[in-house]
Amino acid sequence: MAEMVHELGKDAEKLGVFISYSRDDLAFADQLDVALELAGFAPKLDRHGIHGAENWQEKLLTLIREADTVVFVLSPSSAKSDICGWEVERAVELGKRIVPVMCRPLGAVAAPQALATLNYIHFYAEEKKPGSGYRPGMADLIRALKTDLAWMRDHTRYLQRAIEWEAGGRKVNRLLSGQDIADAKAWIARQPKDAPPPTTLHLDFIKASEAHEIAETNAREQQLRERERLVQQAETDRAAREAAQKAVAKVEADRRLAQLVAQRTLMGLGIAVMLAVVATGAGWFAWNQLGIAERQTNIAKAERDRAEQNQKAADAITRVALITQSGLLSEVAKAISDQPGGGDAPLAMLVALEGMPDAESDDARQAGRPWVAETQLQLDRAYFANRERAVLPRDGAVSAVAWSPDGRLIATGSGDLIGIKGEAWIVEAASGKHLARVAHDGAVSAVVWSPDGRLIATGSLDKTARIVEALSGKELARVAHDGAVLAVAWSPDGRLIATGSFDLFGDKGETRIVEAASGKELARVAHDGAVHAVAWSPDGRLLAIGSGDL
Repeated sequence: MAEMVHELGKDAEKLGVFISYSRDDLAFADQLDVALELAGFAPKLDRHGIHGAENWQEKLLTLIREADTVVFVLSPSSAKSDICGWEVERAVELGKRIVPVMCRPLGAVAAPQALATLNYIHFYAEEKKPGSGYRPGMADLIRALKTDLAWMRDHTRYLQRAIEWEAGGRKVNRLLSGQDIADAKAWIARQPKDAPPPTTLHLDFIKASEAHEIAETNAREQQLRERERLVQQAETDRAAREAAQKAVAKVEADRRLAQLVAQRTLMGLGIAVMLAVVATGAGWFAWNQLGIAERQTNIAKAERDRAEQNQKAADAITRVALITQSGLLSEVAKAISDQPGGGDAPLAMLVALEGMPDAESDDARQAGRPWVAETQLQLDRAYFANRERAVLPRDGAVSAVAWSPDGRLIATGSGDLIGIKGEAWIVEAASGKHLARVAHDGAVSAVVWSPDGRLIATGSLDKTARIVEALSGKELARVAHDGAVLAVAWSPDGRLIATGSFDLFGDKGETRIVEAASGKELARVAHDGAVHAVAWSPDGRLLAIGSGDL
């Protein structure tokens, strides 16, 4: 007998089997326990390790939970036993497979309701079942236990994990993760036809594991997006610092130019003084060589010349001082230097001033007017070219600017330091007065006026393009994208808008064509890269798209 049982179960795995029985059937249960252990299973009887001082229900419940299959020894005694009935109810609640084996006839006693629909294995010679007996019954039991063995073992394993998760307050550190979730879902999908279905606790445990995994994945993707945004912001900040350094360098260069001009101006005045001294020495020598009569004439002439030279030097110094004080020195220098043959601007100015006729003479005034008029015209041009009309301060970097079709208004787009807020402003070009504002949840990357100048469209890193009234900022329509909107363009008739965008990693992009009045989407073009530019043909029938795909 032992050899037969061993042969039948030599390839069986260690399936956990709980034997439920009445104390009246202990001898049969002991035989069954030995036979199943020889067959390669792991049977357990409630008499093993159960003492009077223990909580018997808790101990039995643990044995049932750990078992893959419950073998119920059915007899008149077990059918009437409250404890056996309790064990059957717990096995059903836990979704355990129950295999009833009959050690003797029931007679007039009814089997537990939970076993009524199951197939019984007879271990005695039943007249209604020819060929029944202990040996055939044991063979049938082993075959039943080996059926769907792997699936039943996973049923127990997942149930144990779910019970621990439930008992621990459903903490996330007890959930499944990664490939284990996929394996658990596959286990549910391949449920055998006659196997007990997964319990509600099974399903709750696996669903909670999947939901937590999705949340963790989303959190990681959000961290990646935030890291990418910070990298982009760092690049923007670096570019801004470089621009500021270039601006500082230009200011320093202008300062050095002004110092050089001043040095050359002083040098020119020094040369003039030196020439005057040389001229005075030459006059003194000539005076000693002439006669008394000529000396008197030369003295008078020298006095006139000296007075004229002093007056001209004073006039030159006065004019240079006035020009310097007026703050236009750099503009004058540039205006004169830009003229053909301009050369050294400050020295050219002094020479021109020095060569002007005496202002007291009518002829001198007439001769000097063209020079004065031309110099003033150059000064006006230089001032106009360099004068700043208005400053439009923003809370962050300005990334987009557009004039209204009539040239009266300007729309600007900007984003804050960390790129989570942005705005578009509409201002008067002549005064810089703010007329309206459009708020975004990301930096504004594009602003475009409608052909009639009544509306503007904005594109933003918050994944939207918005259509608003220019004078009030009232939003009329919104176009939602799956990524940052980089490009916006109006059709020539002002009825349609094209928007271009890209996803988080820049490997997908799309262009959408919508009705400007309602934001209703009419068409969509997908790309394998970010869409950087969109442009309508003059007749509005075609659309050109620039993308980062190959």
